[in-house]
Amino acid sequence: PKSHRISYAKHKFLDLYFDRYESGKPKKSHSWKTFLTQNGYPEDDKRVSTYLHFMRGFEAGCFVGDSHIFQRQSETERDLIELAKQRLTKGFQYIGITNRYAESVCLFYSKFEKPWDDSGSDQTCKPEVFEAVNTAGSHEIQEFEFTEEDLKYLDSYDDGVDREVYNHALELFEADLLRYNVTRDACIAKGCWPEPSDIEAGKEGEMDKSG
Repeated sequence: PKSHRISYAKHKFLDLYFDRYESGKPKKSHSWKTFLTQNGYPEDDKRVSTYLHFMRGFEAGCFVGDSHIFQRQSETERDLIELAKQRLTKGFQYIGITNRYAESVCLFYSKFEKPWDDSGSDQTCKPEVFEAVNTAGSHEIQEFEFTEEDLKYLDSYDDGVDREVYNHALELFEADLLRYNVTRDACIAKGCWPEPSDIEAGKEGEMDKSG
């Protein structure tokens, strides 16, 4: 969650929250403006620490019906975290991990693969599912330049809420890897592993190198 949030801030922060807020576009700016007002931040606050406060527990909040409910700590926070983990456990047939993309793809096909579906369409794992699409080089990205204050803050940054829910998702993911024998060698044997060119493109993330 930490690396994802920092990357999101670096590439999307200005576009989603500052540019739209300053130009009066309402889609994302209203919640940002309300947050700044309610928490005593200046309207022109552009610190990454403020943004990360705004996004605290965002992924966990999505599981309990309010993406920003964890902005402020409350007496119900522990119950809400447990509810998020419970819904993650019971509400999803499949969980993948973005920075373990190759294993996630292989796990998906290991759980649900059918040589042919009812319509006669081939449902087996194919090389093209590993092709890098929508990469950073495929469109213009506006990067937010971190200040020294930002970098110092990021050194110790930790979103404990999202980290706990992410770690739970990771436990479920790794349990499924064992259950369905998803290893690098097993996936290569069934033809469900990226080609070297796709690995170089970075789509697969951090892959398990064990057999």
